[in-house]
Amino acid sequence: MPYVYKIINVANGKVYVGSTRNKSKRWRNHRKLLRQGRHHSKHLQLSWNKYGEEFFTHVIIEEHPLDVLLEREQHWIDYYRSYDGKYGYNGTRFVTEGNPTFRKISEEEAIQIIHLAEEGCVRKDIARRFKISPQTVSDICFSRSWGHLARGRIRWNMWRKIPDEELSRIIADAKAGVLQKKIAERYGVNQSTISRIIRNQKRRTVRYADV
Repeated sequence: MPYVYKIINVANGKVYVGSTRNKSKRWRNHRKLLRQGRHHSKHLQLSWNKYGEEFFTHVIIEEHPLDVLLEREQHWIDYYRSYDGKYGYNGTRFVTEGNPTFRKISEEEAIQIIHLAEEGCVRKDIARRFKISPQTVSDICFSRSWGHLARGRIRWNMWRKIPDEELSRIIADAKAGVLQKKIAERYGVNQSTISRIIRNQKRRTVRYADV
């Protein structure tokens, strides 16, 4: 029976939630990739490197038929908030099956995208959920497409204000020689935002980050 599982770091309680059809292979594959330093979850890989293999364990949460497996995986990702780096290692909020396929969407899906944007979801997570490009999410939310749905009521954009203390830490990391890509991953923003901060650090005019 397929099942939803979690990988727990017993040192700090953080979890990675996943699902699989093959009980015998999935945990073995996770460990293989982590031992080789090639796991797709960079946060999980860093913790594995820091704490060591003995601090991680694999637990089956529940078993389900395939037709509801992803739905239940999503439930537990939301329950544990494992998409939030404070609580887990998933890195993204929504479950997707396979690689994104940039496709046309229905009006019903466009409405769902707008609602998620209004709730504060970032565009890359919305894009993964619907298997569309982040640009398509932007077009919908800024009325460049499906304009009759969003115009006049949506109040969302893809930018968040950068607190002064966070801005100072970003500048300090850059001065210390940390790669822009690593800084961007650390603070959950695009690399272009880090470049703008570094270029304008004397004037400190960069107030918003593209997420």
